[in-house]
Amino acid sequence: GLLKIIVAECMKVGYFKNGNVEDVSLSIWATVHGLATIWLKNRMSIFPEEEWKVRFDAAYNYSTELLKNSYEKPLKFEEVAQFLLG
Repeated sequence: GLLKIIVAECMKVGYFKNGNVEDVSLSIWATVHGLATIWLKNRMSIFPEEEWKVRFDAAYNYSTELLKNSYEKPLKFEEVAQFLLG
């Protein structure tokens, strides 16, 4: 799929220290799918409502930091945007 193509291209230019295309892609997909499902299925209701956005944002940021820390070189938005947009 498209995500695997993007991950493979990112690996070719030095992103992601370890892993293979399938594992990295699955990890990204699982994180996005999991967070979206939690929000859309109202699973944040285990927390007080005033904490929902803060906790969701914290979980997203934590996941993003884990991914960023797997890079061999710093992620530059401009490079990724250029790759994605051609």
